[in-house]
Amino acid sequence: AEQAASAASGARDIKTQSKARTARLIINSADDILNIMAGTRMPVTGTTSIPFAFYSDSPAGKIRSLVAQLGSPIAIDALTRLKESSKTGASGFGALSEKELTLLIDQLGRLDPNTTEKEIFRTNVLRIRDLYQRTIDGIKRDMTPEKIKELGLGVLLGTPTTSSGKKRRRWNQETQKFEADG
Repeated sequence: AEQAASAASGARDIKTQSKARTARLIINSADDILNIMAGTRMPVTGTTSIPFAFYSDSPAGKIRSLVAQLGSPIAIDALTRLKESSKTGASGFGALSEKELTLLIDQLGRLDPNTTEKEIFRTNVLRIRDLYQRTIDGIKRDMTPEKIKELGLGVLLGTPTTSSGKKRRRWNQETQKFEADG
């Protein structure tokens, strides 16, 4: 019985680590998209952005690369959540309800930079980011600092950084400005 409990605890730990990695990847990609959108006057979404997107180093091209990067983990995460939900009758991800999961899948479908107007696209990115921020917040709330350290989740649950080591900025919906994340 003790071995079974230990194995179940280990499986939960691996699942939590996976959730944290996925959430951080999605949050970082969403923040990168929002930073690019805020830092350019070029069209980055909608039909007028399509010619600019042919250049992968342009803001419109970078947005498309980041959207593609977002798509896989969101889709895999959504499928995982559905699978867990069918076994237990719950979503398996804390406070994420079936309605929120449906919203998440819908938002992924609406994250098409070729056909979505800039403000609608930005709002959809923010909604996806917020859903995954709740996952991070839930892990922080439900785990002791010791357990977070034991699992090596500090970096994933803390202030994200860019590849250059600079602290990321997050979009503040209330002030409509970027602020230091953390």
